[in-house]
Amino acid sequence: MNALSIHFYSKDVAGRQEQVLSIFVANHNVTLQEFDEVVVNAITGATVTVDTIHIVGYQEDVHRVRQWVREDGSVLCGRLENLVGLIETGVRFILFDETQGRHVDEDVDGRRREASEVLQVEQQAVLLAAFKAGGGEQRAPTGTHYVKTSDSHAERFLRVSNVLEDGANVCLLAYWLAGYLWNAPIRYVVVDTSGIYSVAQKMVYEAAVRGGLAGQPLVWSHRSHDGVDEIAEHHAREALFLISASTSGGLAQRLIKQGALPDRLVTLFYLSDANSESGRVLCNLRGTNGQGLEAIRNYREADCPCCQKHYHRIQIQGDQFAIAPPNVSSVEIKATDLPGELKPTLSALLGLRVFCAFRRQEGDRVASIAANVSSILSGPLTEKNRGFLTQKREEWASLVRRSSSVSSRHIVACSYPQSTEIAEAIAQTMRPLLRDGDRLRVLSVAELRSAVPEAGTSTVVVSACIDEGKELLAVSRTLRDVQESGSTTYLAALHMMCPKTEADRLRSNLTFGQHGPTTFSMHCLISLPVNCYEEEASWAKELQELLRIQSFADRNELMVPANMEARISRLQAAPGTGLIDDLFWPAAGGEHLALRSDFSLLTDARHPPAATQADLYVVVSLLLSQLRMSSNAGRRLSYNAYERSIISPDNFDRFNDGVLQACLLRAARPKELSYGACDAALSERMLSVLLHSVPGEQISERSESLMEFLVALATGRLTLHNAHLLEFCHRIIGAAAAEESAVLIAQYLIWRETPESTLAVRPTLALSSSEAVTPDGLRDGQEVDQQSAVQLDMLMTQTAGSDQSTSTRDA
Repeated sequence: MNALSIHFYSKDVAGRQEQVLSIFVANHNVTLQEFDEVVVNAITGATVTVDTIHIVGYQEDVHRVRQWVREDGSVLCGRLENLVGLIETGVRFILFDETQGRHVDEDVDGRRREASEVLQVEQQAVLLAAFKAGGGEQRAPTGTHYVKTSDSHAERFLRVSNVLEDGANVCLLAYWLAGYLWNAPIRYVVVDTSGIYSVAQKMVYEAAVRGGLAGQPLVWSHRSHDGVDEIAEHHAREALFLISASTSGGLAQRLIKQGALPDRLVTLFYLSDANSESGRVLCNLRGTNGQGLEAIRNYREADCPCCQKHYHRIQIQGDQFAIAPPNVSSVEIKATDLPGELKPTLSALLGLRVFCAFRRQEGDRVASIAANVSSILSGPLTEKNRGFLTQKREEWASLVRRSSSVSSRHIVACSYPQSTEIAEAIAQTMRPLLRDGDRLRVLSVAELRSAVPEAGTSTVVVSACIDEGKELLAVSRTLRDVQESGSTTYLAALHMMCPKTEADRLRSNLTFGQHGPTTFSMHCLISLPVNCYEEEASWAKELQELLRIQSFADRNELMVPANMEARISRLQAAPGTGLIDDLFWPAAGGEHLALRSDFSLLTDARHPPAATQADLYVVVSLLLSQLRMSSNAGRRLSYNAYERSIISPDNFDRFNDGVLQACLLRAARPKELSYGACDAALSERMLSVLLHSVPGEQISERSESLMEFLVALATGRLTLHNAHLLEFCHRIIGAAAAEESAVLIAQYLIWRETPESTLAVRPTLALSSSEAVTPDGLRDGQEVDQQSAVQLDMLMTQTAGSDQSTSTRDA
């Protein structure tokens, strides 16, 4: 269990959304070092700008953290101030007052805010966030629905036991329940299912060690609806009832009729449009401002639309039920999946070297897709892009002129590369238009924080590219103090964010001001709906795996090929400038992968200036992003417990240029290429594609992307059933034309999947002449094939039926 429980949520403050970082102290023995480390990790991983921090916990835990913050020269205090500004207003301490038996809201000096709505918002928002993160909402697979213990039918079900798998959530629920038990004349704590025993026991324990029990209560379960009638009325009068979850309040009503007191009946999670008048609710999952879950509609059997459609029933007994595995569908890519309105923009940008991959951005965050926008705004024109770029540059000049005003004071350059140069150019254009041009200054984001406040002035915020909102939201917050009642314009040459809801939320937050939603303005010259960041870029994973392969080779006294060492060096240096023409391994002859034929998705891709590898990678990334957001369920790339889509292996035959296959492998998410988690037939289809890439085939171009396929397998981005993976690797080792790097990776994969086996070695040709015969009368090539076949037969015999049990080990 984690010592601290971290949650982010937003709350409405005077029509504006504020972001809150909530830190709950789950472990009473947490040290300053542990606390500081978790705070640093939370800040580093945050995707939003935090406005307020809440330190939450029991009295002694919160007092200890407050003491750390108030110590002279406190590093922790400095971190919090850098995040939210003044500690006095930006940090709240929410604790359980053991003298009064209730939760209170205090500042860093211990001053309380009476009748504070912060407590209610914190309780609701954090518990809602914990429920979502814990997977508390279960959706029935297609063609099925649930029959609950109340005999009502529904397509969704609340399963609190999923949430309680994280021990920190048990502590969190017990903390917010403490006031119901504190010094109350309660002899029993009664739960509806055994799944929440841990919450009740934790609540009793925390109250006991703090002297908050009038007596030692007994904890037991009434087995949901099945055991309500067995509860004696005099027991119900002396009990605190805990209901794990409810979508109707029906169980609470039955318990009250049985004698339970409404003030001592608490539903942990409630989800319904109707207000519950039966007892208390700890967390209403509907949330506020549409941030919660959609209400679950319950049906009687006679009225159930699912029953009328003959959907399969999943009978819930307590907290146990069985479901069918999710249906797996394969998605075949079509040219129409790329929106027509994006094609002219992408075609015009091809060859300008705008895009690159695997580049380090501000704060050491590495982007899978990055941009150099100078060629859009000022680079040379070609026949292919002259019309498009001329129009865009005229639009940019118009935006700059419209952003100028008599009150212009600052131009803020964001940290994205080339933003400062663009800001300086804008300043040169605007100064002659102003009465006092010398007053206009170009500032960095850090310099803006120390600017002298002056009300009623104007600022232009410039970012070469907007690919996330954290920095811009921080600038927006700073400008509220630096130029009260002023105006702000946000300008960007390129905007790359996905999904659309995130982009819209950023625009809404940046343009909201004292006059409502459109107080400020935001203009982006070119917008592309693509996500620039992923959990770990494929090139970072590749570098890690190549270093493991290098170590594997050293341990087994194998030669590391020169091109593999060169690739390792290139990837180690790449984040400084990014990759443009060398995103992928070259073909066996050393040539960079490039289009060999016309690109069906875009015209002019091969016309000078030809599309770079980075250009094609962005196009394919855009294409897959559209499929992930598709409204057509049959063609949507999705992955959850109930529905799952993968990229059809046939796409690698249709897009048979090596560079396009490499783009697919890099742009897809691992779950979209996990054929090893599908049925054997689908994995075998992908194996067929891979076998076509083994050198020695009549069409040599099919082997262009062999190294990219192997790297995808090594990094786990692409998976096969174990027997299929081993067959592919042995075919490579047995292929005389396979390059040394391919053979080494194949050897490593075999060892990784079957570590108990001996090292797979490459068959040695007896004679150099292809026509020479062996003493057995077989030609060399025949002998090699025969040796490989024998090895493969032995391997298949060893691994048959063991796909799921074969152990895997890191090098």
